[in-house]
Amino acid sequence: MDALLFDLFGTLVPVAPALSWPEQMRLLAEPLGMPTDEFAAGYGALTRDRMTGACTVTESIRQICASACVAVDETQLAAAVAAREEMLRKWLVPRPATLPALDRLRAAGVPLALVSDASSDAAQLWPDTPMAPTSVPPCCPRRWARRSRTPGCTSPPATASASRPSGACTLVTATATS
Repeated sequence: MDALLFDLFGTLVPVAPALSWPEQMRLLAEPLGMPTDEFAAGYGALTRDRMTGACTVTESIRQICASACVAVDETQLAAAVAAREEMLRKWLVPRPATLPALDRLRAAGVPLALVSDASSDAAQLWPDTPMAPTSVPPCCPRRWARRSRTPGCTSPPATASASRPSGACTLVTATATS
């Protein structure tokens, strides 16, 4: 085995989210003065772009507001983005056994990587998590190669590249090892 690849939610951290979808959407829509249902529809429609990194959370919220003809100022936008970031930070708390296990694997010289379908904003917050010092860098498959088809969403930086382990790797998830 050349490396261990870990899934994030349900493996390194508990399955997210602790809040229901309607509650998450309410917390994001509230600072914008938007009805929760209307915001949720727009947020759901942009999920793929956020997941692939083709559109940031900030860009998607701007697009949702523009599509709904809701004028928001930078303070409102920042409050909605901060609400999303706060939710995500609460979800990125490792399971009790995660850090000791990663430390032991790292000490044994096992190359580690994070591969997940978590959104691109989770990857952006990764360096601030307690797991970052274990040197489990997030891999960035597909998302850097995609271009958004959503107006108002920009493409990721052209200089970003994917981490691609070579050889035999083992994927560790909450449900299976392959």
